Amino acid sequence: LLREEVELLERMAAIREKLRDLRREQAEAGVTSPLDLIRAETKLASQRSEIFGKRMARQQLMRRIAVLAGVPAEGLRLRPRAQNRTPAAERLDAAALADLAFMRRPDLARLEQEKEAAAHALRAARAGQIPWFEYVEGSVEDTHGDIYSREELFTGRDHTTRDETEWQVRVAMTLPVFNWLGDEIRLTRTQLAAAEARVSGQYELVRSEVGGVLEDYRAAQTEWARLNGESERLRTEMHARIEGLAQEPTIKREEVLAAHEELLAFRRVCLKAQREYLFMEQCLETVSGGALPTEESVDRRTP
Repeated sequence: LLREEVELLERMAAIREKLRDLRREQAEAGVTSPLDLIRAETKLASQRSEIFGKRMARQQLMRRIAVLAGVPAEGLRLRPRAQNRTPAAERLDAAALADLAFMRRPDLARLEQEKEAAAHALRAARAGQIPWFEYVEGSVEDTHGDIYSREELFTGRDHTTRDETEWQVRVAMTLPVFNWLGDEIRLTRTQLAAAEARVSGQYELVRSEVGGVLEDYRAAQTEWARLNGESERLRTEMHARIEGLAQEPTIKREEVLAAHEELLAFRRVCLKAQREYLFMEQCLETVSGGALPTEESVDRRTP
């Protein structure tokens, strides 16, 4: 948009240069006052200064984009602006955009993580009140024995086998006496309540942000559409009428130049309205956490 505005300013400067030359001719002929020539030269100088400022602003933006993209500023080429990049009308709803923000915004994700950490700390504090056992040591001993016996009154002998296993285990039981006071649980419960309050407040803030920015976006879009329609009508109708009136002997040349300048000035107003509309679209993308769904993306996803 800055490049288009610079082009418009250059065309306006060319018209003011013609008007200055006309004022100089008229002043030399004594038809007009030298003050008109001074005003024409002053307007032309101011216009050229504004053009220089716009060019410098564009160069600064190009350098910033090059730094962010990690490429040399001399080799940076911007992609042409898409003319049909229109957000999907059915997605331009406060509830739908709020849902997108809830899924995509990193500040909400960070607060949700803090809430989960506080809930985990509360569960850990409650688990700390339960007594627990710890293994200290253990031992195992196996015994195998054979017993042979013979009775004196009878012949023969008896054989008995016996296996014995002996094991010992020592454990220690810990009683969390100080945890039973509940100080840690009260602290973690307070931290959880504070985290839940922050999450709830941030959700409400996001809803209000989305609703306000969406309202501003619709107002800017309506104004730009109105001015764009007027600009197209003036460009097609008024330009031809001005050129036709320029052939009339009663129409002064400076009036024709002034009319052309007014048309260019109105186109510049349309550019400013479009810039405001695109800026509000960027603000809407910021509060919703990402790019807005366009008509083309919705059509591709629709079976």
